[in-house]
Order: sequence, then C-alpha cells, then structure tokens
Amino acid sequence: MAANAHSACPPPATVPRNCSSHPARPLVALLAKNYFGDLIRQATGETATAIIRNFVMQKATTYLRDNKTITETSDLLGFEYPQHFTHTFKKHFGFTPSEFLKK
Repeated sequence: MAANAHSACPPPATVPRNCSSHPARPLVALLAKNYFGDLIRQATGETATAIIRNFVMQKATTYLRDNKTITETSDLLGFEYPQHFTHTFKKHFGFTPSEFLKK
C-alpha cells in the first residue's frame, strides 16, 4: 500500500464515519483515553467523568420532573439497579430522588 493511500480523506481526527478509505468507527476510538481526558480537563477544568455524571444527573431531574418514576428514570439512564441510581443521585445532590420529588 502506498504511503499516501489515505490522502483522499482528512486526517484521522476528522475522518467522517463513512470515508471509504478508513474503517468505519467512532472518532473517539481514534483518541487515547488519557489524551481525551486531558483535552476535556484543559478545555473545561473538569474531568470527563464529572461532565458525564453531571449530564446524567441533570437528565435524571428532567425525567423525574416529567413524572417518570424512579425506576423508569433509573432504566432510562442505564443504571442496572434503581438502588444504585438512588445512591448516585443522593451522592451528587445531597438528597434522594424521592426527596427531590417532594420539593
């Protein structure tokens, strides 16, 4: 294979998923985990994990306000057990989803 066989496509960090010269894969797979984390931390001052957790917990409050049950909310957010969701919610906000619903 010639050195410039992929010259028709942009560099890997910007390769569209359907570029025929590159295997189809999510772009995140092209970044090392630590490098991705470093980029996020430099841009936001927070870890990628914290940003994802904040997003998930904010989504939880939206579902609960939209009259989803705690179990439905837990399932929608990908928690295996509602108890794990409740523990995570309380750790994040300082009160349980049930207490949130009473406010």
